[in-house]
Amino acid sequence: MEVLSVIVVLALLGAIYFIAKPKKVQEEIEEIIDEIEEVVEEVKQKIPSEDELKKLTKAKLDEFANELGIKLDRRKTKAKMIEDLKKELK
Repeated sequence: MEVLSVIVVLALLGAIYFIAKPKKVQEEIEEIIDEIEEVVEEVKQKIPSEDELKKLTKAKLDEFANELGIKLDRRKTKAKMIEDLKKELK
């Protein structure tokens, strides 16, 4: 009988562990999503208006895009580079 009690207790502990673990994973996923949303908002705040982008040189425009992880083709016109940047940011 004593062995059966130990088995039941272990089974209950295992069930609690497996029930609690997904909740912990879900909490961690939610924290990561919150962090990603914060980064997205920070990036959005850093994006200049189209008028501000037009004031940049092609080199500065390319540098700005690179900071955001976007590769632009400097052989294109500045207007086309701005258009490409806006497409990438959507």
